[in-house]
Amino acid sequence: MTPNMMRALSICAHTNTPTMISGDPGEGKTNFMRALMEALGFTEKTLPHPYLMPNPASGDPADWSGCQAVTMDEGEKVSDFTIPGGVRRLQKSKPGALNPYGEALGLTVYHPGGGIFISELTTLHPRLQAPFLALFDDRKQIGTHSVPLWVWPCADANPPDIAANGQELAIPLISRLTILGWEFDHRAWTRGLTMGFPTPKIPLVPDEWVAALPTSRAKIAAFGNAAPEFLRAGQHLRNLKDHQRGQPYPTPRGWTAVSKLDAACDAMGDTDDEVRTMLFNGTVGTAAATAYFEYLDKVELQDPKEFLDDPTKFVTPKRGDMLTVVLTAMVSTTVLAKDPKWWKSCWTILTKLASDGKLAETIMAAPPLMPLYLGDREKFPLSKKDLEQFIPLMKRSGMM
Repeated sequence: MTPNMMRALSICAHTNTPTMISGDPGEGKTNFMRALMEALGFTEKTLPHPYLMPNPASGDPADWSGCQAVTMDEGEKVSDFTIPGGVRRLQKSKPGALNPYGEALGLTVYHPGGGIFISELTTLHPRLQAPFLALFDDRKQIGTHSVPLWVWPCADANPPDIAANGQELAIPLISRLTILGWEFDHRAWTRGLTMGFPTPKIPLVPDEWVAALPTSRAKIAAFGNAAPEFLRAGQHLRNLKDHQRGQPYPTPRGWTAVSKLDAACDAMGDTDDEVRTMLFNGTVGTAAATAYFEYLDKVELQDPKEFLDDPTKFVTPKRGDMLTVVLTAMVSTTVLAKDPKWWKSCWTILTKLASDGKLAETIMAAPPLMPLYLGDREKFPLSKKDLEQFIPLMKRSGMM
């Protein structure tokens, strides 16, 4: 396990991105994933135990959705499925805490509070692949039973051609996963063999990653407008060669996941570009990720801190999509810092842009600022002009 791989998995866990690591057998994937879940705190203090699912090679739906049984519903006997013990324990687990920065931005984001780990996913029986889609969806389910939103689903697998009774994963299932290639670190293994294998030290992702989320979304939206052909694979999915079927490909769902991963990389600050590349390639595919990186290299974005310190240094981008990105980054930075000086600078820039005919862009960017104003109007004041100009329009457009 290389340090970059460790960082990538930590980012996936903290952003609750469904993840699968794929690699050759016998290299420690399963043991590492179990250790990772313990290191993240998914232990007896928060759950009875990390929920290790039954072997996916079993084709018996009862292993996953529970056995059929007669139960009572409002005094009447009905046929239903019993809840598997692991799912029941997860349902009774203590909820993951709400991320405070998510609340400030009007987003509901939970800290990870548990995990579902599935070993050998490429042995998944074909008739279970469709029911499995719900587990890796936003609304997690196993059979008819819901799984708490703060639970992180993850898996490991061998390539289908060498797995025991290996099966290619269905294309819709791949679209729900960030697939990371396992990186075997021979130095870590030889050191562990002679000195013992320690519990991995997981680099934590700070809560502030959520404050960077609007900026990441704005960048991806700008890219989508400039290169819509990379937002989805479309007809290409129907023409895949056999060796391409297990590879990630772009979808709107995948790009939404990328926005979270990108924000977490930004929040960690020192995250290597290799980590970002690994995560993006594993979510939307190499071609789409490469096109996105090349697009960002071509556009020059100002650092919000530069013009928040001195609003006169703000340069209005010529393109509307770039203006949206810059304003979103400015607002996110202001909300995160809670700096009264930056608050004043932020509204100075927004007001000037509105008077210059950029009202629509400013109305789109301003709503995340409002919780600061409503929470402490003395520290974060608004002028009468700003209140009269912005608030009615934001309410009318449904943004607050």
